[in-house]
Parts: sequence; C-alpha cells; structure tokens
Amino acid sequence: MDAHKWKEELLHCIVVVSIPNLEPGSQEPVVSVRGRSLMPYCHFELEDSDYIRSGRRNADLPGPALDPSTRSIEFVSTGVGVRCAVKFDVINPTNQNYSFSWKCEDEVDTKQFVCHSSSGVINSGKKIQVCKRTQSLNK
Repeated sequence: MDAHKWKEELLHCIVVVSIPNLEPGSQEPVVSVRGRSLMPYCHFELEDSDYIRSGRRNADLPGPALDPSTRSIEFVSTGVGVRCAVKFDVINPTNQNYSFSWKCEDEVDTKQFVCHSSSGVINSGKKIQVCKRTQSLNK
C-alpha cells in the first residue's frame, strides 16, 4: 500500500464558540465550517512507545534518521531463546475490502521475525489482529 495515497472526504460541521466573559444577553458566535479531509487506506492501532522520541534508539544504527513522529513496535524479551509476540490491530476505514501482504525489506533476511498473518483481506470498516513474533538469539 502506498502511504501517500489517501481518500478525500467532504466534511461539514457547526462550531459554537464558548466565550466565558461574553457580555450578558450576547449570543455566542456560531461558525459553519466546510472542508475536505484526508482519510488513510489503513490505520494501525499500536501501543504508545517512546523508543524514538526519548532517544533510546541507538543513533549509530545504519539507515536514515527517523522522524520523531515515527511509531515503533517494541518486543520485550525476558531471556535468551525466549519467544515473544506483539499483537496489534489494522483497521480498514474505507468502503472497499482490500487485500494485504507483509514482506521483509531487510537486506539480510534472518527469519528472526515471523508474522502469523502474513497476508489476508481486511473487509470494509473492519479490523484484523496481526501477530508478530520473534525469538531472542544467543550471540
């Protein structure tokens, strides 16, 4: 999926402005707002992590600098050779079903991370749960 492709939606709402020190007998302003909104093709429900924002990510790691608003998924391991898993939901907010497929883009595929939902279909307005699993290595 191209993260830069978005669905455009027309929105309309009425905003009533609350002003604490408005003169008695005066009516609060009412503003009609119209605009366009962009809706993503998918939404990831991830647990909040400060791994990037707090500077816990090693700055010497290869690759480009990451935007501070980048979301990360953390795996917590309690020992060597221990499997751990992270589950999160992917939501399809569109009015069409679509299929998905996860693929590893690492230059060296270590098979360390496994996705139990590597491909499938997300129905319109529905969500699926994805499970990523890893096993800590003894190096």
